[in-house]
Amino acid sequence: MNEVATLHKQTLEEVLKRLRYGQETIIFDTKPDYPEHYFKTDYIDNAATFKTYKFTTYDNVLLSKGFIKTQEKLYKYMPTYKARVLLGEWIASTDSIFTQINIAINIAEDYVFASPIA
Repeated sequence: MNEVATLHKQTLEEVLKRLRYGQETIIFDTKPDYPEHYFKTDYIDNAATFKTYKFTTYDNVLLSKGFIKTQEKLYKYMPTYKARVLLGEWIASTDSIFTQINIAINIAEDYVFASPIA
């Protein structure tokens, strides 16, 4: 199953219930999400029951060096996305709402917030 982290938990459980008895094998792939995601905690971290493999973008020998460099440039100011997409890490998001804003570059030091309500 592709992109399993996008599935609702009950959907995945229903799929697992329908595996043929005696041949309960299924292969999942996904991009990482936040560390508390049910797929990470219930399946990946459950090494006693499930076998997992971790690969990164850098492991794919079919990707050109140019493609890798482009991806690194795209994610330069988006550390969460870089960690998830390029490095395969399940990390908490700190930059996924405003992904194109780098506070060190985009916010003037003398900016003062004026509340429209006060």
